[in-house]
Amino acid sequence: NSDSAHVENGFRQLYLHLTEPYFSDCAKLEDFKDGSIDNLRKADPDKRRFNRAMREARYGGHPWMETADSGDFRALDMAFIEETFRREYTDFSNMTAYIASDLDKETIMKLVCRYLASLGNGSSSPQSGIRPAEACYKGNVVIDSTYSLKTVPKSSVEISFRGKAAMSTENMAAFDIIDYIMSARCLDKVREERGGTYSISFSTEFEPEDRGRYESSVAFETRPELSEMLISDILTELESMAASGPTAEEMDNAGKYLVKARAERAKARENSLSSKNRDRMTLAESGFDPNFDYGSAVGKVSAGDIRKLVRKILRGDRMTVIYSEE
Repeated sequence: NSDSAHVENGFRQLYLHLTEPYFSDCAKLEDFKDGSIDNLRKADPDKRRFNRAMREARYGGHPWMETADSGDFRALDMAFIEETFRREYTDFSNMTAYIASDLDKETIMKLVCRYLASLGNGSSSPQSGIRPAEACYKGNVVIDSTYSLKTVPKSSVEISFRGKAAMSTENMAAFDIIDYIMSARCLDKVREERGGTYSISFSTEFEPEDRGRYESSVAFETRPELSEMLISDILTELESMAASGPTAEEMDNAGKYLVKARAERAKARENSLSSKNRDRMTLAESGFDPNFDYGSAVGKVSAGDIRKLVRKILRGDRMTVIYSEE
């Protein structure tokens, strides 16, 4: 149980952080700048060029996805940092506070009035109008680059598929089932049968805040001479799933594993106030309750649903990224 004095101390620290922030000293800033510039010097120039090209293709040159160079770090000073903090964190009229606590509501409300309501409107700043970065590649995009050998011949491969699907608990469960079954199929084909990689997995990002956008990806490392064959194997497995769907055994195994794993995660989080707060934020921002009946959602997904969703994945936009050294 929380102690009210400790909770009040937390509110007080937040209030002071917002109204009288401490930015350390210039010496610490110079150490940070020197260390960051030194890391840039040590970075592999081939990977840096490749990653820049990949970001450009994936995000369309979105400014927030660009990385800082040495000139950016040298230009940093305390005045700029303080101004950035002011613009980012002191427009209190646009602040939303999420609070999860085991204290009674009356005690929390008194602390909110004392420390948050007293902040006033703060200092407003014009908004940039720039939307958050999101994948924007269209069609079938391939980035395939080979660089000089540095250690051993290798290729790092990632295939991504993006599109839109209705945001529902059943679709969230369906993507989880696809991830589970496709990961198992890829392991059997690519690792066990081909001996092409040590680790491979299929995963999908499909969250309420994404407003129905999803991105499914499969990634692995292999020998350069195997990369094209393994990419073909993965696409063949997806096409097989789209044509015939998963087997009854695959559906049963996926459902049992996913429901059990979800329950174990929920058990581990049940006493975590930070987890409860994140769930509350998701509900407030998206209207979607992350604590839905997962077992019921999984039970409603059929093999036919999986087949249709995989067809949608294959019809969507695709990006294949291959970085090789040989």
